[in-house]
Order: sequence, then C-alpha cells, then structure tokens
Amino acid sequence: MVFLPNESVVYGSIDAGFVVTTHRIRMDVEDWGHSRIISFMLEELCSAEMTYSSYPWLLLFALLSFLLGVIATSFISSQIKNTSSTLQIMPLCFCGLISIGLIVIYFMTRHHTLLLSSGGSTIALDTKKLGDQKTEDLIDTIEMVKNDRFFQGRA
Repeated sequence: MVFLPNESVVYGSIDAGFVVTTHRIRMDVEDWGHSRIISFMLEELCSAEMTYSSYPWLLLFALLSFLLGVIATSFISSQIKNTSSTLQIMPLCFCGLISIGLIVIYFMTRHHTLLLSSGGSTIALDTKKLGDQKTEDLIDTIEMVKNDRFFQGRA
C-alpha cells in the first residue's frame, strides 16, 4: 500500500489486511484461489453496519431430537421387557448425538460482521474475535476520522 500525502494509519495494520487511514479504508484479502483488494476514500463511506446472524432453529431441532430420543427410549423400555439395556438406550444415544451435532453446528455458523459500504462496494469484516464493544469503538473511530476529513476539506 502506497500512502497518499499526509496520510497516516488510524486503525489496523497493513499486514493484517484491514486498515483505516486518515484518507481511506482498505481491505486486502487473500484466500485459497482468490485475492481481493477493496479500497475507498472516507468521503465515499455511506454506512457502517454491525450485524449478528445465527440460526436458532438449530437449537430447537436439537431439543426436539433429544426429546424424541427420551420418548423413544421410554416407549421401548415399557413395551419390550426382554431386550437388553443397551438396546433400550440406543434411541437416546442416537438422538443425543444428533442433538450435540446440531448444537456444534449452531456455534460454528454464528457470524458477527461489520459492513462498511460505499457507493460501489462493501467491505465485510468478520468481528467475532473483536467483540461488540471493540467493534462499536471501531465504528466510532471511522466516524470521527471521516468527520475530521470532511471538515479538513471545508477549511
């Protein structure tokens, strides 16, 4: 990244792939098989949006699966007296494993994202590791830098 005259880093680092400077916001992403650089001037920033998405229906299905296992185990135990105890708890074990799998999938699919939009492109930054407070601080920092840039241009 080549800096513009009088430009300095306000947040992030060039090595980390996301940087906010006194003049622009830039994200450089390299993944398996593709590379992408998104950069826009602070004047172009239209909105900053913090989103959180999850799939709570996975937890509901986990609960239903576990309850189905309990009901099936209870039914088998009451109806078939001559079976081994291993066979009687098999439905509970099977449905319990499905429930655990659904709970793991729920936690793996939660997303915390900061969307910085300009007229032509959007930077989507995964903020799961930052946390809500640091993400809000980042939004505040970007807004302050943009405001300073705006008034600097009017002077």
